[in-house]
Amino acid sequence: MTAITPSFLSDHFAALVGVLSRELTMLERLAFKLTEAQLLVRADEFRFLGAMIDEIDAVEEDLGTFEVARAMLVADITLALGIRGGDLSLRELIPYAPTDLLDHLVGLLPWLAERIEELDGLRRDGSDVIVARIDELRLAVDDLQRRGQDQSGARRGYAGESAARAR
Repeated sequence: MTAITPSFLSDHFAALVGVLSRELTMLERLAFKLTEAQLLVRADEFRFLGAMIDEIDAVEEDLGTFEVARAMLVADITLALGIRGGDLSLRELIPYAPTDLLDHLVGLLPWLAERIEELDGLRRDGSDVIVARIDELRLAVDDLQRRGQDQSGARRGYAGESAARAR
């Protein structure tokens, strides 16, 4: 087993700050991609939507990797501090952070919370936009079907009248 030293904790906190910084970057990228997807839907550019969904999935997959790394680092730090019975939240780790990393850690937390809140809003808004567009498309398809039925009935009637006249 690795000896728990101040250096061990410092290294793990430094890694945690790095992971949180990358996680913040990925959250910002995800917000950008979700905004792009909304703009595509609003502009009726559905041909690009599949590619955009693939890009969003790739960012979410990368984000998931950083979330796992963060969870592992928090678990290691919690264990190194001798705290049993569960991991501490990031806010609960602040008192244990080395002085040289404290400002970085404290500074990242509000940004992460804001990005997560922004993403929740974008997902809600995006869902509303997509549902509205699907409803519009459904109405348009229904209208086209109705017109097609009306025209096919009119054609049959016209052809029937022509045949009756020919007799």
